[in-house]
Amino acid sequence: MKIFCFVILQFLSYKDNLLKQLADFQESTGSNQLTVSASIRNITDNRVFLEYNQGLAISPASTQKLITTSTALMSLGENFTFQTHLQIDGPVINNTLRGNVIITGNGDPTFGSPRNSRPIDTLLNEWSWQLKKMGIHKIEGKIIVPESEFETYDIPDNWLWGDMGNYYGAIPLNVNLNENYFTVFFKSGIKTGEPVEIINFKPFDKDWKIINQVKSAERGTGDQVRIFTSPLSNTILLKGTIPVGSPAFPVKGSIPNPPDLLQKLFRNALLERSILVEDKTMNLVLSERKIIATVNSVPLRDLIAECNFYSINIYADALAKAVCRASGVAPTFENYEKLLKDFWLMKGVDLSNFELEDGSGLSPNNFISSDKMTAILQYIGSQPNFPVFFRAVPVVGKHGTVAMLDKKKKTGGLVHAKSGSISKTRTYAGYFNNKEGNLFCFMFNISRYPSNKEGEVKAFLENILVNLIDLNQ
Repeated sequence: MKIFCFVILQFLSYKDNLLKQLADFQESTGSNQLTVSASIRNITDNRVFLEYNQGLAISPASTQKLITTSTALMSLGENFTFQTHLQIDGPVINNTLRGNVIITGNGDPTFGSPRNSRPIDTLLNEWSWQLKKMGIHKIEGKIIVPESEFETYDIPDNWLWGDMGNYYGAIPLNVNLNENYFTVFFKSGIKTGEPVEIINFKPFDKDWKIINQVKSAERGTGDQVRIFTSPLSNTILLKGTIPVGSPAFPVKGSIPNPPDLLQKLFRNALLERSILVEDKTMNLVLSERKIIATVNSVPLRDLIAECNFYSINIYADALAKAVCRASGVAPTFENYEKLLKDFWLMKGVDLSNFELEDGSGLSPNNFISSDKMTAILQYIGSQPNFPVFFRAVPVVGKHGTVAMLDKKKKTGGLVHAKSGSISKTRTYAGYFNNKEGNLFCFMFNISRYPSNKEGEVKAFLENILVNLIDLNQ
């Protein structure tokens, strides 16, 4: 009996100590607006171990990717792959394709990605060579990358314009390239305030109108560039600063019209093979379409790991649209939110009072509570495919955005966490094993803190993460 009581006291003391830390931090900042929220559940029996402001509506930021990737895994299966097809819709007569070349897909965000062994230049060269081997020297029709009206214009209403022009605001479409971002390379001046020169753009469209207002700033100030673009526009506005003494400083921005750029890049690749595109208007005959080549994405189990490890917004948003397609509805964010809420309601998690407007967590209008997040994490933790999902959640001190945490290696790989940050919000969610081997899920979130408290908030949450393994100790 004494041993049993001692274990209970240890269990309670850890919980009480953590609750006190959370309460003390909320009071110590001197901000009436700051909120701390937390939830910890046992995976095995769904028992709530700790709750603090667990029902408050909070921004999940990029931890929302855990919801998206788990939903996609359960809806699509771990072996699901995206596909992008090269097609023709006419016969080849006397070395002339009497029809069009058509590029279609079901939303692969990895097509031509620089993370792959086959970036976009390589893929388009391979495709042009395949057409050349078919004896095609001329294409009478056009290069067509069809997009539905939903795909072209489907942007969450509350995404910020300042986000949409940057690489993390790239919009997923039926056919994507290079994760729908470009990289611009700047050469700074030798003095602060001097203009900055653009030395390279990759990929690049000669029809883009580039307005460069970037200046040189002090050393160590890093990337302070903001990129402004609008969908289907050819104007790209570059503002902000980069450090002095930078000979080739890279900054990434979202491609404003990916289908248009893909057509032009493929045309260039064909010309290098001496294949002429005449751009005549030809009737599109669906029954005559023939698939010439297909590019498959990596299996979903690998894609969700990359998505969570490196917090790739376009991967998460593309997965949200893939869930829509698999459900037989138009791939829009509005439809995804409805499907998501219905899906989790059937699993016993009611999200009806919350807003989840995208798959990535980029919208500042996304809201969930920490207890709903852990309810979702606990549910998938009880499913047969949980090992696949568990491997897709970054290990603290080892993977992706949490690789630099736990520098003393205290956690020993026992904490898997997805980080998230958005304006005045920082959050972590995931799983951990304590030293007895019991598995828990968690979410910690601090929102609406003053800008000058950023470092303090980050250090506080990181300290909690590192010490999670002591639960029950």
